Amino acid sequence: MTISILSKGFILCFLLSPFGFHGSILASAQTIPNMDKFDHRGFGYFTNSKYILLQATTNLDMCVYMCHVRPACYSLSYRSTTSTCQLNAAPVSSIFFVNALTVDSQYKLLVRQMEQQETCPDSSWIYLSSSKKCYRSFNTTLKFDSAEIECNKFGYGGHIVQPSTNEEVTLIGGMNNQGYYLGIIWLDTPTSGYYFVDGRPVVWPTNIRWPGGSSTFPGRTDGNVIATMNGYNPVWYQYYSGGGGPYPYICELPVLHG
Repeated sequence: MTISILSKGFILCFLLSPFGFHGSILASAQTIPNMDKFDHRGFGYFTNSKYILLQATTNLDMCVYMCHVRPACYSLSYRSTTSTCQLNAAPVSSIFFVNALTVDSQYKLLVRQMEQQETCPDSSWIYLSSSKKCYRSFNTTLKFDSAEIECNKFGYGGHIVQPSTNEEVTLIGGMNNQGYYLGIIWLDTPTSGYYFVDGRPVVWPTNIRWPGGSSTFPGRTDGNVIATMNGYNPVWYQYYSGGGGPYPYICELPVLHG
């Protein structure tokens, strides 16, 4: 099967849609016990060295195995004509990193499939029954992309917090009084606007305020915009061009049980 990627907007939808292609185009080392599954989710590779764990020349089976034995490897890009293997530290489950991919039909993008966690990782996390997610605040200050990578390490669906309900805003508003990143970014594709990092268009909760106390989004100003929360009460959203930071962050993690 041949799939052509015509635009970055297309690959973004292709990667993040739950109905996207899961062709099991996997070179799986069948003799390796508990081998992780890798699904073909598009085409492309990273050029930012920060998002690359390793680059080597090898066959596809070995490339998959090298990703399998590295917990921080979330996907791989493989070019068969040159046997080029790129192991990626950036989770392509995040729209932020999908947008950073260089689209190239010669590089198959294989994504590591992660299992959803049963419960919160430990007692330092707070469970919210209405969202079926766990939340944890981290005072370590990181740039936005580094914070998103750290959140993804906790398992399937791990992201910088993406509050879409008043209950979530109330909970996370009391977890950190320093201000912190939100998993919300501005993108020009597929339609200009704010998106959660998992690819959903943003739904703004009603109990937030923007700078100056307004409940209405004041509009994008310039540059690549990332939303943040400050530690005030009531909670105010703010936004910074180019990513800002570094700032503290809060991770969210969907779980099967509280």
